[in-house]
Amino acid sequence: MDRFDRTTDARPIRCEGGRRRLAQPERRRRAPVRTSLAPVLALLVTLFVGGVRAQEVINLNVGTPVLDDLGLDTLGRLYRVTPGAGHHLIVTIEKVTDFASQMDLKFKAAPTEADHDDRDGGSADLTDQAVEVVLTKTGSYFILVTGDAHGRYTIAAQTEDTLPVLAPGASLSDDLVRQGGERYYSLSPGGAQHLFVTLDKAEPFASRTDLRFKFLPETNSSDASSGGDRATGGQAVEIRSTKAGTYFVRVSATCCDRGGAYTLTANTLATLPLLMNGVPLVDDAPAQGAERYYRMTSVAGAALRLTMDKLSRFASQLDIRFGTLPNDVDRDGSDGGDRDQSDQSVLISPTKAGDYFARVKATCCDNGGRFRLTVASSEPPACAGDCNGDGEVTVDELLLLVNISLDAAAVTQCRAGDANGDGAIAVNEIIAAVNRGLAGCGP
Repeated sequence: MDRFDRTTDARPIRCEGGRRRLAQPERRRRAPVRTSLAPVLALLVTLFVGGVRAQEVINLNVGTPVLDDLGLDTLGRLYRVTPGAGHHLIVTIEKVTDFASQMDLKFKAAPTEADHDDRDGGSADLTDQAVEVVLTKTGSYFILVTGDAHGRYTIAAQTEDTLPVLAPGASLSDDLVRQGGERYYSLSPGGAQHLFVTLDKAEPFASRTDLRFKFLPETNSSDASSGGDRATGGQAVEIRSTKAGTYFVRVSATCCDRGGAYTLTANTLATLPLLMNGVPLVDDAPAQGAERYYRMTSVAGAALRLTMDKLSRFASQLDIRFGTLPNDVDRDGSDGGDRDQSDQSVLISPTKAGDYFARVKATCCDNGGRFRLTVASSEPPACAGDCNGDGEVTVDELLLLVNISLDAAAVTQCRAGDANGDGAIAVNEIIAAVNRGLAGCGP
């Protein structure tokens, strides 16, 4: 037997050209590997949530500001805050450098260009930004800040418990360090109050003051607004009858200054400075554009005169208005103006029954100064012949006047008949009383 027949190799033997060779085994074809792209795409989505890497999520604590920088990554920064349920959440960014930015907010997921719950800013917006949730849910909120490279800013998450509070009758000092800067405050005066918020500046700079109920004020959405571009003077906003709840105040530095220091004051009728008849009040307007506001009360038909005596020389303007604060356009009486360093006086006659408001404004081109305000209010003239003051002249009162003129009765029994106050009743005064008896005691 051939030795090759004893081989343990089970492969058949081929004869080729007189040579015997083992047959080569057939190569098995491997089945094609089918790899789905879905897991890869899912991974990419996980790594890049809303254009920002998921591992770059930064946690914000309510009430704790964080200084950050967009750096070279123009895709932005993603933040997460968990305020708890039932809060009013406000997230702000205050810019350290001038750069355009946008801020978006969304519940439970990173916001995108097409999917967000609130947004502020844009591709050319150099101002500070703010987004809000009026009533939070249980869970996390995500905030995406995008903008120009190297933009540096401070981001802060606030609620009603941590936002700066402005109380009626109190003042709060703050400052804005750049054009486009913004500050927010909360204020709860109670319902049915006449609310005033005034802004006094240490030095002139352009600004705007906005007031809004329940929501943050916006440029095109506020309940009251004062100031704007190049408005370097003081500002005042008011609500004549408040609602029960929270109001929000925004102070913004507008074109074309770099901001500055200011004092914000809230008042109601109970806390606004009151000018009493015959009682002088000394105050000051410390800078050009500064404004001071006061309240006076009057009965109907009286004569009310407000006089301002200057204790130092400065240009000023004195304005009075019934029912609401006076301004440069709306007022019932005015005296003074730019470069007027004289004392000022305004007379309102006859008055209406209710509150009058006065404004002292330091005008161009001085630095303000000290002054003294004095109110002189006369009672409305009595109706001629209305001896008992009941608003009408009767036959009995006319007969009393005749008796006084004949010295049969004392003039003290009817002072309203003695028009010139000479202690006697003349024929013309009796005739005036007769006319009042026929026409009535109205104006």
